[in-house]
Amino acid sequence: MTDRHPAPAPVDPITALTDDNLLAPMLPGVHDGSWDNWLVIVRGLYGMPMTDEQAATWRQLTDREPPSEPLRSAFMLVGRRGGKTQIAAALTLYETAMRDWSNVRSAGELIVGAMVAGDRRQAGQAMRYISGGLDSSSMLKRMVVKETTEAIELSNGTEVTVMTANHRTIRSRSFGALICDEIGHWYQEGASPDVEIVRAAEPALSLTNGLLLGASTPHKRDGVLHSKDKRHWGDDESKTLIVHGTSRQLNPRLPQSVVDEAMAEDEAAARSEYLAEWRDDLAGFIQRDVLEALVDPDVTEREPDRNTRYRAFIDVSGGVGDSFCWAVAHSEDGVDILDLVKEVKPPFDPLQVTMECAEDLKRYKLRRAAGDAYAAEWVTSHFRRCGIEYDRSDKNRSQIYLDALPRLTSGKVTLLDNQRLINQVAALERRTRSGGRDSVDHPRNGSDDVANAALGAICGQSRDRSGWIQPMPVAFPGQVQQQPKRWTPIGH
Repeated sequence: MTDRHPAPAPVDPITALTDDNLLAPMLPGVHDGSWDNWLVIVRGLYGMPMTDEQAATWRQLTDREPPSEPLRSAFMLVGRRGGKTQIAAALTLYETAMRDWSNVRSAGELIVGAMVAGDRRQAGQAMRYISGGLDSSSMLKRMVVKETTEAIELSNGTEVTVMTANHRTIRSRSFGALICDEIGHWYQEGASPDVEIVRAAEPALSLTNGLLLGASTPHKRDGVLHSKDKRHWGDDESKTLIVHGTSRQLNPRLPQSVVDEAMAEDEAAARSEYLAEWRDDLAGFIQRDVLEALVDPDVTEREPDRNTRYRAFIDVSGGVGDSFCWAVAHSEDGVDILDLVKEVKPPFDPLQVTMECAEDLKRYKLRRAAGDAYAAEWVTSHFRRCGIEYDRSDKNRSQIYLDALPRLTSGKVTLLDNQRLINQVAALERRTRSGGRDSVDHPRNGSDDVANAALGAICGQSRDRSGWIQPMPVAFPGQVQQQPKRWTPIGH
């Protein structure tokens, strides 16, 4: 632990960001002009005066006149490698370490400056920026009282911390700054985490006059980032600032060749990632409220019924990276009903999980199941040893999702109360390919193993290779096992 010292004398954010004893080390090249456009954005955000040249840059990036007073809410649509995480970390430190909180903070209370990231890896990167910024500042590093991997307590009664995108961690805290890093790509386990986090944070920030800042590359036209952009872009009267900046506008050190190569490989993706444009080839697969209306509340599994014919689908994994999932469903009066969905997260022994899966399927009188075209030979052979015939599906997951969509939107599906399933299906993205063909997949850094198993079971049919349904003979207590009846053609 270092000796405790009070915060440095109050300075404006431009001075802080360009002073080598304060935050300048967090912005390499700040003295050679590389961060000049970012500094213009900061000037406007804090209502500072500008030169004519700076005002022209401001209008180009914001489509509005420079404000005469500070704005405490901003959403910045910035191209990849545009420096948004670095500037966000620097502003988090400025707001937390260099602002006088004595008139706001209660006795024993810590005012929190938080960077919220989509996952642990991104949160770790943000913490490295913050920790490095403190350590490289001869004045600020003396303020450190206590440091962990996720939070740093400072001597002025504040705490700088990083969080993953979970709205439950936001409530009941006093925030001096909440920085939402890559908010356009939050597809984690919470229900609509971007909406819930901003909704939870805004009341707390209003009490402290804290800064709410979202910075991200744009993606599909959905979520908080898109709604804020649509509502506030170019509005001179709005208290929320919207910024649009390409990668090279905000980071001129990025070689143009990097952008050109990305454009040649995938123009739609590159225009989003480097030119900060919304993607027109992406759309949400299905709205969350439509899915939630299909859920049977508090029903997480349905017991087998001996008079019901079931079908199953398996999403196999080798035990590293992806989950191993299986699901069982049946149809009743024209409605597809999900009866079981199981997930085993890695790491695990795939052979052991195969046996567990097989036991579940047998409970539902199943001796055959469809599954994804997993290449490993052990899949079919080990399932066979467990008494299950594994049929590789002739449809990929995208085709399964597209087949399931009209069933879901028509309300002819009943789902289990499984949040992982709802989250994964709601996060699916629909892409329009050349030639007009659509495909559906999980978002970048997302997963869809549970969704694939469940929708595969909903869309599937229990049949053998000749196309006939076979009711499996099962003996129940007090019942003599009978020979199977004649197989019945599907649809008869």
